[in-house]
Amino acid sequence: GILVLVWLTGQPMIVEVGLPYGLWVGFMLPGSELLNQWANWLVTILLAWSFLNLLPVYPLDGGQIVKEVLEWLNPRQGMLQTMVLSVVVAGGFCVAAVLVWKSWFLAILFGYLAVANFLTLQAAAGGPWR
Repeated sequence: GILVLVWLTGQPMIVEVGLPYGLWVGFMLPGSELLNQWANWLVTILLAWSFLNLLPVYPLDGGQIVKEVLEWLNPRQGMLQTMVLSVVVAGGFCVAAVLVWKSWFLAILFGYLAVANFLTLQAAAGGPWR
């Protein structure tokens, strides 16, 4: 249970959310339109990656949080439940990345995470794809 608090309030959250916002505020300099545009672009990317990192896909930070909670609730099946949730969420984001956002990079990233979690799930369950 304590790891969930560390993930939510600890260093990762400060770096992933606080730092980009601090950079954005710090770079809003009067008279420097190019620097302001660059800072806005940088902060947008950093915040987007920070929120993507909090998705419940293992081994991302959100997946780590879900794993800790599910293992606390159900020590025997928590990891397997984490893998199932990760496959569903990562697979959904893979499809959305292609169809909605037209982002092949995100599709490859989340497709890889979906397959990796599926193979881990199969290995743990004794399935045919080991």
